[in-house]
Amino acid sequence: MPVLRLFLLSGCCTLLQTASVDDWTYHPGASQAAFRTQSVILPLSEQRPEDVDAAQIATPGTRFGQFRFGSFDSGRIVVAVVPQPDGPPHLYLDANRDRKLTQKERHDAAGNVWSVNLNADFLDGFLVNSDERKLRFRYSNGILIYGTVGFIEGKTRLDERTVGIRRVDANANGRFSDSEDELWVDHNSDGTWDAFTERFSFAPMLRVADKRYSTLTDVRSQVFAMEANTQTGLLTLQVPEELKQRGLEKLNVVMAGRTGSLVNLNLNSPSARVPVDEYRAVSLVATFERTEFPPVWTYTFVNRTDTAANWTEVTEDSDAKCDPLRSIQLSAKLDRADGSYATGGHVRITPVLSTTAGLELQGAYYGRESTASAGEPTATVTLGDPIADQQIGVRSSGFN
Repeated sequence: MPVLRLFLLSGCCTLLQTASVDDWTYHPGASQAAFRTQSVILPLSEQRPEDVDAAQIATPGTRFGQFRFGSFDSGRIVVAVVPQPDGPPHLYLDANRDRKLTQKERHDAAGNVWSVNLNADFLDGFLVNSDERKLRFRYSNGILIYGTVGFIEGKTRLDERTVGIRRVDANANGRFSDSEDELWVDHNSDGTWDAFTERFSFAPMLRVADKRYSTLTDVRSQVFAMEANTQTGLLTLQVPEELKQRGLEKLNVVMAGRTGSLVNLNLNSPSARVPVDEYRAVSLVATFERTEFPPVWTYTFVNRTDTAANWTEVTEDSDAKCDPLRSIQLSAKLDRADGSYATGGHVRITPVLSTTAGLELQGAYYGRESTASAGEPTATVTLGDPIADQQIGVRSSGFN
């Protein structure tokens, strides 16, 4: 049957492995005010997502939301807020991501606040790597907010010294390397975290104590390093005008350098100053608005190839352009490259929609990432015999 393979850059370079001098530990209990939980709004809707089974919690007035926690292509997590006539509402959280809400997934509130353990899932090929985190939800006046509690802490080398590092997930997606996330650097090694001089928004380049450094990390934030750097250039996202005319509303791209830099580019911030290196797109999310139904579609891409054509070189003081969505083409792969098939045997076919930048379509659904009613597409792939004019089989494709 046709399948879609899922890939995510998970390796790290030798520099990262040698520069990180301590284990990186997640601390869910942030005792200092500077590291209080930062929350974002989770949009809610009375419309249940079409592929969600909520029969066990069916109650008038229930409102649904959903989000991803971990890699952008991890399974969406459904949340339901169920009102109670004599007290705070119940919160249901689909922690196992099976699109089914049961009574076992109910959480009782303490003053309209819930603390829930949840794994951040990171897809790597056919494997799922999970990191345990804690989320805090708060419901008030019909609005549900949530955030990742605590921080990741460890040590790294800064020039010739070992310094403490703390990283905060400020946008509640289970990752710690987004431009909204916080990076704290105790560069004077006094054990005190100064919000004015030691707190930074995560970026591939930082100026710390009047010196410029590259930040090097992996997608799971298991390793981290900082390297003094004076050679930089610009990396700029190019978007074909045709895509904008077709209704491109949102585009987020994660670029990774060979030495470990992660760069987030989008339509609002298409350029970033980065260390001199070679970069390739490793993940992409694109949302389009359309005039026909359904009006909004979201597409997710991942990179599973490593050829010279996929890399963009950034040289000193240059402005390098990257166009990860250029030249989309549809193809199919067989499970035996040598073609050694026998009559009556099974053939495994993998449909692939890819770009010349090495990105492959991982999935698509109608609605935005945060839309509660977003549904999965029902597109199919048909295998047929054109000579005999016969249909052999039909399977869901996973994309449209």
